[in-house]
Amino acid sequence: MKYLLLNIILILLFVACHKEKTSWNSKWILPIVNDTLMLDNLVNDSILEIDVDGFYRIKTTQSLLDLKLTDIISVPDTTLYLPYSISFNQLNLPPGTTIKGDLEEHDFSIPNVEIKRMKLSQGKIDIRIENPLADMVIYTVNMPGVTKNGTFFSKVYEVPSGTVLNPGVTTAQIDVSGFEMNLTGVDGDEFNVLQTQIDVTTDVNGGVVKLTKNDTIQIYVELSNVKIEYARGYFGSQIISDTIETKIDFLNKLTNGKLMLDQASVALNLENGIKAPAKSIVYFIENQKVNKGTVSLTSNGQNGFSFGVPFNIDPATGSWNSLVSSYHSILFNDLNSNLIQYIENLGETQKIGYQIRLNPWGNTSGGWNEIFQQSKLKVDLSIDIPLNIGFDQMTLKDTFDFSITQNIDKTHLEEGSFILEVKNAFPYNGEAALYFLDENKTVIGSITSSDKIKSSLYSSSIALNNLSYTSSSLEFPISKTLVSNINKIRYVAISTTFDSPNPITGVNEKQAIQEGAFLGVLLKGNFNVMNKY
Repeated sequence: MKYLLLNIILILLFVACHKEKTSWNSKWILPIVNDTLMLDNLVNDSILEIDVDGFYRIKTTQSLLDLKLTDIISVPDTTLYLPYSISFNQLNLPPGTTIKGDLEEHDFSIPNVEIKRMKLSQGKIDIRIENPLADMVIYTVNMPGVTKNGTFFSKVYEVPSGTVLNPGVTTAQIDVSGFEMNLTGVDGDEFNVLQTQIDVTTDVNGGVVKLTKNDTIQIYVELSNVKIEYARGYFGSQIISDTIETKIDFLNKLTNGKLMLDQASVALNLENGIKAPAKSIVYFIENQKVNKGTVSLTSNGQNGFSFGVPFNIDPATGSWNSLVSSYHSILFNDLNSNLIQYIENLGETQKIGYQIRLNPWGNTSGGWNEIFQQSKLKVDLSIDIPLNIGFDQMTLKDTFDFSITQNIDKTHLEEGSFILEVKNAFPYNGEAALYFLDENKTVIGSITSSDKIKSSLYSSSIALNNLSYTSSSLEFPISKTLVSNINKIRYVAISTTFDSPNPITGVNEKQAIQEGAFLGVLLKGNFNVMNKY
């Protein structure tokens, strides 16, 4: 309703000054806009609900934080360099001989966490083996603790002969989707440890292979683009802290007046889908209005919550197919907080400062923190506001670019008026004015109407959907003085003031908006045009 009323007058100005030439003085009366606006044209209808009494309310849930498994635990790209050599001066290996390599441990660095087991959903292993020997050799790369479908990782690669300066090379790439990794090391009491074992076998159809301690076989194993779907271990005392700031630009345009709200409720809902305890602090929730200052949301403690005081969030329970998140909800309403005052401030800048800390008491689980693919650490904001609201001189003002040039020595607009006919099923009065500004945004003219858009509460007219509505007619005269300055106009500021008067007392009160409320608008132009050749 607001934006249509504010813009339709401006639309006419553009249309009125582009008439076809004619050879006589003429008077034009013509329709410009004919439209009907309902509440779901102004507000995303997904946030609107109808209560049991047939009145609108805003009911929605917005996500403030949504961390998934990969946000909590990320596996960096890792390259393992596995040089293979012997400690003897020389070995002569007959065909088909196998030398077992040593079982070695490698630090598999995963930041902030100590992982004992994990399962991968995607990623790849790139293997490169460089052979400096003069004979083809078969290498078996084993990774104890790494399995897929219960089978341990073991791959065999034939590497062609080469030299120290020009080694023979074999490369391979392996998809690690579905791989499970035991990272507890040889003794089973470590974390973030990857085991490898390299076996060397000479070609059964080849000759004797001479291997010296100066012959080093270069093996590179690179793990990259890894995503995990499950992890167990200790996820550390990670701290997730932020100040979320959002802008509601529309509220910038509300320059004066007062909003009156009947009731409201807002809930902060925290979901912990990780099998690890957490502690959270909400430091502040505030909004800022340029001409009204800052209002901070307060709590009187009746909801069991105080700003700046930490509260615990239990770990999730269950397992793969039975995971149950834990929830913690903080409800703000007109009984336990200053929520009404907070909303009535109409702050265009909204801020929430918070901190969430995993495992605030350390490794109390003995390395049995668990996180699954469906696990979430989530914060939602749920809003429920019945649209039983009042306005007291609530002023909406917006400025638009404007540029029209006309030559008074040729056909041009001399004067006229806009006539706005309105059928209003909303319980609010409206007054509108236009201000015309030069390039310095100095007012050089204005148009006002002595009439108002009348509230639906002032009439017994009934629409087809059984809604009461009023009919109003507003005239906006265009003076010759304003027309003479039209070439100087660079901006138009449109100001609309809303009230919600009781039809008996005339005092502004809170009014409910019925389902199907509408604003029917017919805008006509009545113009005098001077035609010159």
